[in-house]
Amino acid sequence: MKKSEVAMLLAFKHSLEDQNDPTEIEVESWFRTIGHLDYFTAMDAATDHYRETPLDTQQRAIKLMPKHIIDRVVEPIR
Repeated sequence: MKKSEVAMLLAFKHSLEDQNDPTEIEVESWFRTIGHLDYFTAMDAATDHYRETPLDTQQRAIKLMPKHIIDRVVEPIR
């Protein structure tokens, strides 16, 4: 995935979590963590996270973290 695609994924994340635009350091951090993944696969995993994860006690979406995407994309090692 390109950094510009990571930025789009983070913009999607921020729009659902009522946050400001992603920062440059946030894009870089996420790129280093999930940049090896395919953009469309990562976006599908992010979308599924928001569809399937229960809301927190204040009825907000549980914040998406790189591990949530990795866990949905990468087959578990057994």
